Amino acid sequence: MRARTWLTGAALGAALLTGGTATIAQAAPAPSDTGVAAVAEYWKKMKMDSQRQCEDMRDSYAGSAFCSQEGSTWYLWILVP
Repeated sequence: MRARTWLTGAALGAALLTGGTATIAQAAPAPSDTGVAAVAEYWKKMKMDSQRQCEDMRDSYAGSAFCSQEGSTWYLWILVP
């Protein structure tokens, strides 16, 4: 009796291992876009008259900003949410 119970348990265990992995893989839910929020941030480039004006504008901006120079022209880059 004990041997039959052990063999039945072993057979069930083998069935679960071979068929159970496929069942688990099939039962996994598909990814959903309902809980994902898209973030559409971008950098905006604005031409400034001077380095001082660029730095003043950068310092007064509440978000992320930096100044860059291209030739003799200064640009303020701001991160727009």
